Amino acid sequence: MKASMRRVDGAGILARMVQLGCIARRSYSVPAPLSLVHVDTNHKLITFNIVIFGGIDGFSRKVLFVTWVKLVLYSHIRIQ
Repeated sequence: MKASMRRVDGAGILARMVQLGCIARRSYSVPAPLSLVHVDTNHKLITFNIVIFGGIDGFSRKVLFVTWVKLVLYSHIRIQ
C-alpha cells in the first residue's frame, strides 16, 4: 500500500508531510545493543503533575523502559 501511494501520489505525500510538519526518519548505524539509547518524555498529563518517560534501544529499536513520575510542586518555596 505504501509503495503504491508513493508511485501514484508522491507529490501529494510530500505536500502533506510539509503541511503537517513531519520529519523524515534519519538513517544511522549503531555498533551494538545498548550503545545508543533514545529517551523521550511526554507531558500531556502535566495538568495532573504526571510526566511519562520512555527509552528505546537504538540498535534493535526495542522498548527498554516506560515509566511515569508524579511531580511534587512546592508552592511555598520562593526563588529569589
